[in-house]
Amino acid sequence: MLDSATLTRRLLDWFAARRRELPWRRDADPYRVWVSEIMLQQTRVEAVVPFYERWMARFPDVTALAAADEQEVLRRWAGLGYYRRARMLHAAAKEVVAAGGALPADRAGWRALPGVGEYTSAAIASIALGEPAAVVDGNVKRVAARFLALGLAADDRKLHQAAEAWGTALLAHAPSPGDLNQSLMELGATVCTPRAPRCGNCPIAAGCAAEEPLSHPLPPKKTPWKELQLDFLIAEKGGRYLLEQKRTGWTPGMWEPPGVRLGRMVSTTPLGSVRHTITHHKIEARAFRQLDWDGVGAVDPAAVPLSGLGRKLIALAERGR
Repeated sequence: MLDSATLTRRLLDWFAARRRELPWRRDADPYRVWVSEIMLQQTRVEAVVPFYERWMARFPDVTALAAADEQEVLRRWAGLGYYRRARMLHAAAKEVVAAGGALPADRAGWRALPGVGEYTSAAIASIALGEPAAVVDGNVKRVAARFLALGLAADDRKLHQAAEAWGTALLAHAPSPGDLNQSLMELGATVCTPRAPRCGNCPIAAGCAAEEPLSHPLPPKKTPWKELQLDFLIAEKGGRYLLEQKRTGWTPGMWEPPGVRLGRMVSTTPLGSVRHTITHHKIEARAFRQLDWDGVGAVDPAAVPLSGLGRKLIALAERGR
């Protein structure tokens, strides 16, 4: 078994040589790190990069974000999903500006902001502020489960605690807490991957206790999917549509064609259907085009933040013109 000091040195050396060049790693500005960490929650790095760059061009600092209208914030976020993240990010920015505009100087201050939890506060504090706070995400838990050969499920709180304790022990030997945390996350994302770990490329393989890496961590208990069939009305005139802003449900604040009951629709024709998945629901969304619509209340879909399902329905309508 390699000691903690040796593990830390190997991880840092590997990260220095192998780290991916990502836009939020160009500097350790707390605002940039904050935005990236919120965007990266439950979203692949490759998908985040273009959104992040467009976001920073429009909202380069917390003041610009706080001054923006929520609808614009959601529109800039559209396509990343989990829109509550954008609303909480916006709310936190307004809270910071209302308090004077200075971003928090430690993990406790970040943890107090809306939408900033254990993981995000530790990531910002370590990467941007040099605070020795262990970061625990899915990648870190997988690396810890394999390296320590832990017989724990991926969603078991005990695995989170074990990974945090291991990370804390490594941080004791790290001159740069942020780099150490990022090395563990990077290792899980690029080498110690869920389905095809490349153990021959791992800088700490010599100390790994897992005889069968794919056996760790144990799978979480599966949540069953619920099948839904929903109907939507597509009313279009001159490229503008009848849209409604969702007040409740999965995507409050976002816009999409109105949902309807098929029995109540008149003067419509079937347009087709699209498939959509969200929060353990598999949806078949059937679209019906409204005939002879006068255009009252028409909205330009490019001017509002469409939900993911809304974008699919508009695309279907555009193809069916």
